[in-house]
Amino acid sequence: MLCLTFLWGCGHYLFSSLTPEFKDHFSLNGWRGDVIANIFDLFYFFLPVPAAIYARQFGYKAAILLSLGCLMAGSFTLYPAAEMASFNTYAMAVSFLLAGWVVLENATNPLILEMGPEKTAVRRLNLMQCFYPLGAIIGIGAGYWIQSWHLTLPHAGDAMAIAHPYILVGGVGFILAFAVEEISFPVAASARCQSFKGISGEIKSLLANPGFQRALTAQACCIFMLGSITGFASEGATALGVTNVGHFGSNGLLISMLLYGAGRIGGCLLMFRYRPANLLAFAMVVATPLVIAASLCSGSTRAVLVLFLNLPLAICWPTVIGLTLAGQGSRMKIAGGLLSTAGAAGGIALGWTYESPVAVPDGLRLVLMALCSVVITRFALSCSTAKHLRQRRLRPQ
Repeated sequence: MLCLTFLWGCGHYLFSSLTPEFKDHFSLNGWRGDVIANIFDLFYFFLPVPAAIYARQFGYKAAILLSLGCLMAGSFTLYPAAEMASFNTYAMAVSFLLAGWVVLENATNPLILEMGPEKTAVRRLNLMQCFYPLGAIIGIGAGYWIQSWHLTLPHAGDAMAIAHPYILVGGVGFILAFAVEEISFPVAASARCQSFKGISGEIKSLLANPGFQRALTAQACCIFMLGSITGFASEGATALGVTNVGHFGSNGLLISMLLYGAGRIGGCLLMFRYRPANLLAFAMVVATPLVIAASLCSGSTRAVLVLFLNLPLAICWPTVIGLTLAGQGSRMKIAGGLLSTAGAAGGIALGWTYESPVAVPDGLRLVLMALCSVVITRFALSCSTAKHLRQRRLRPQ
């Protein structure tokens, strides 16, 4: 499970760091750039629920194998796409990769929650997700290293250099698929429903639940806040006096991910002592003044404050997922898909603030982030209160 999460982070951010090279090689300007951007939004918004239904019907293990198959197909398709400079082949490769990432996320997150007692479920999920930023750092570093050696796609003879790392990603995916097939998983990994009956009922009951509604809103707010940090990352890293790290070149994204990884690991360690809901509420108490202070500042000071939001926000979205899914029973898979869709909605809303006809200033975006932190705090406090009341009901009189 840890290796799967590491591969997910590495492949995802390797692709992100090489996007400028792909953009030049495949001329992703105008309508082509819009198509690729829309593919990302469409897959992350519409695919999670079908992926959850697949896991519900065929089991987590089958879903993981499907995700690795998609990742391998996308990774190996990038090679002919680069050689032929074919936009259509590139779009197909991107579609396979996105499908693999979405299915993998919606299979591994609920599975790790079921692999042990409910009491430590949220902590297990955060521990697994610690390997995502570790993989992302490797992916970002590899992408910057390739660019620093001028292995750029437009130059003859260098086109394949960008696709070569994905041959390695695809190969690792093949090894992991073999391991997943051969290794003995808990019974929960193969549990599945025999029919499609009840899916609509599960969705309706979840959406009608006020607690789940708060979770959906909190998840959208988490992604909105985390995505907003990216817009300040480069300026924040420059303000800190860090412009180059070895061969990594411009490293706003790298510095941001290092802080994010440190926050994720630190938060996971604190969960051995504090309840996840209380820790999430405390993280939001730390994040809210930072956001307010950033909104009152400008320039490099604002960028640095936003950059350091990675530390308290790092545990945000996996903790929301864990607190929501733990104890859902048979509805866990569908609930996970709906939460992923809510997160995608938060990302789409953030994209709209950058691309809308009326430009949204950074100050207003920070105000929206402050409102998001209030929403997440309310969710965390409601989870803490609900757990306390449940424990009181179970306590012997």
